[in-house]
Amino acid sequence: MLYNSYDKGNLVRVSVTFKTPVGTPVDPSIVMCQIEDPAGTTTTHTYTTIGGEITKTGTGAYYLDVDGDMTGLWFYRWSSTGTGQSADESLFEINESEF
Repeated sequence: MLYNSYDKGNLVRVSVTFKTPVGTPVDPSIVMCQIEDPAGTTTTHTYTTIGGEITKTGTGAYYLDVDGDMTGLWFYRWSSTGTGQSADESLFEINESEF
């Protein structure tokens, strides 16, 4: 599996676009992103139109900025329920600083 790597201290943007089975972007009923840091702690973020950490940029398009403050592999999973139900998982690596 290929994944991106970043230096410690970067703000890492993870994004997703939810689509119908025929490929048309769609806004799901509920959008969530789970982040597991290298220590094994999982945090779940849920999109809300009022505040929240997940940002909507267009129909079906969302992102979450993750503070890359810990070295190692970070796993994330986007999921949605209801209209546009789907899921996608990936990971990125945070490298140790030389300073």
